[in-house]
Amino acid sequence: MIAETATALAKTALTQVVKDGFKSIISAGSKKYNQAKIEEISDNIYKNISEIKEVKTIWQTNKTVNITDFYCDQFIKHGTCRNIVRRISDLPSNRCILIEGIAGQGKSTLLKYLSVNEINKGRYIPIFIELKNIRENNNLLSVISSVTNALGIGKVDLDILSELCNNDRWYFVLDGFDEIAHDKKAGTILEIEEILRTIKTMKVVITSRPNSGLENSTLFEVIKLDQLINDEYKAYIMKLSDNTEMGTQLIDKIEAHKGEIKKLLCTPLLITLLVITYKSNSILPDNLSEFYESLFGTLLQRHDGVKPGVSRKKKCNINDFEIRQIFEALCFVSKAKDDVIFPYKDLYKWVTKASELQKVSINPECFIEDIVEITCLVLKEGDEYQFVHKSIREYFTAAFVQSNEEPFALKFYTNRLSSFHKWSQELRFLSEIDKYRYIKHFRIPQIENIFGSSFHDFESGLFTHEAVAVNILKSLGLLITSFRNSVSNGLGMDKNFSDCTIPNYNKHVASLFKLIRKFKVYHSRDNKFIIEYDDHTYEVENEHASGDKNNFYLHFDTLYANKVAKDQIYSVISDVISSLRSEMHAHIEYIKHESNKYEMLDEI
Repeated sequence: MIAETATALAKTALTQVVKDGFKSIISAGSKKYNQAKIEEISDNIYKNISEIKEVKTIWQTNKTVNITDFYCDQFIKHGTCRNIVRRISDLPSNRCILIEGIAGQGKSTLLKYLSVNEINKGRYIPIFIELKNIRENNNLLSVISSVTNALGIGKVDLDILSELCNNDRWYFVLDGFDEIAHDKKAGTILEIEEILRTIKTMKVVITSRPNSGLENSTLFEVIKLDQLINDEYKAYIMKLSDNTEMGTQLIDKIEAHKGEIKKLLCTPLLITLLVITYKSNSILPDNLSEFYESLFGTLLQRHDGVKPGVSRKKKCNINDFEIRQIFEALCFVSKAKDDVIFPYKDLYKWVTKASELQKVSINPECFIEDIVEITCLVLKEGDEYQFVHKSIREYFTAAFVQSNEEPFALKFYTNRLSSFHKWSQELRFLSEIDKYRYIKHFRIPQIENIFGSSFHDFESGLFTHEAVAVNILKSLGLLITSFRNSVSNGLGMDKNFSDCTIPNYNKHVASLFKLIRKFKVYHSRDNKFIIEYDDHTYEVENEHASGDKNNFYLHFDTLYANKVAKDQIYSVISDVISSLRSEMHAHIEYIKHESNKYEMLDEI
């Protein structure tokens, strides 16, 4: 009775907020949104948010879970402050907000939780949009229109959206910019900016992994979803554990662990994986790769104890090792398309290809059923499929590379020298699980490419600061993106520039990149550009750029011609050279040491 009363009160309050949301349209004489229609839309929005709070998780895959059953407070960093947010109206007042968080940090969960609470206690009407629904044949506006139509508002264009947003009640909650297909990201950034420049009253919050490209837009205020620190992991442990005794026991073991595993428990996903693996084998892993390494076997065997007396038999007549092999190959093969959501026909094709690569004969239908029903690492939603988390595919793709012979690995790493952006997270895993080949075939050649020389020339100093800067920025895909002859995004990124690119270099290269970002670029007239830095302004002719009318690769010597820019950039590049020289020495020593071990094995 109490719950029913609370629901009725919430719906009544929401109806009034929705009515306010159509105020200007009703005042203009429109009869479309009468009281009955507004109540219908309110009911639809309430149902939509109620559906949003029921989620499937890797923690409990056999049924949906109410988000409030496992949610713990998340912290955002805004300036020097670290605050808890519990509803959308708690966010900073800027109308366009980008929340950045690393893999597994709970970005989607946060937005869903904020939306649920906003409906019950806030002042805004959250319109929840999953950006992964942007595909080859649609765009952001069509996805928004599809959602508003389903809510009973009807299909919208820019004019209708503008009318709605004038009432200061609608808040568009866009989840997962990093889940948009790679070749759609650049165009979506331009579309987002076009919409926000056209509708100056539109309120938007977007989540993404860091370095997505969207953070460079001057329209967005960027806030960080902060990692868990100190004892904040304990609340998650207690909620995810079967009982208080188990939770307390696990926390005591973590606190006593000599490998300092506590420092790894910085995201909800990592804590969840720890609880899952601990329940299976009572062992605490030492590093991030061990989390994922132990996960597959744990989930594959976990089905025997999901329910008392219930055992889900595998449909594929192959052993666990062979299932693991095919799953790794599946992750690698599917990476080529890089879609977050994919139809059955694509999954079937990838599984068939994966089994051929591993030379294991299977029935693809049976394998898909095992992966979905037993491991739950791939989820089925209607007629479509997706990996339970993006990082799952990234780790097992890396594991596939690590498990292959030298010729394959050499070709893979060599190819990544010219296209590492899309594979940055996989390379991060490979730096741990395939360290020798990663350093030998990728990291050392990558540093040599930056200096445009061999290690001998590198040691002899046969390079210039200008050449180092050009090679770094060229590999980062630096370009200017013009926008309808108005202020551009600044020095933006091309379609191949993905998230987590900078860490594949080091913090000094990241400093150089951030410094270059401070240059403001304007499309002046014809093929001329104005570049501003501090109080300095100068013009770039077409001869200093290449590409079509929308994408101009800026030659670095043009920036370097400005003394203010040169002095600052020279200082940062000096730090880059010093840090990379130290790193190179360490890598060379490591390769020598490991090579000596292999030679000793040959002698034995």
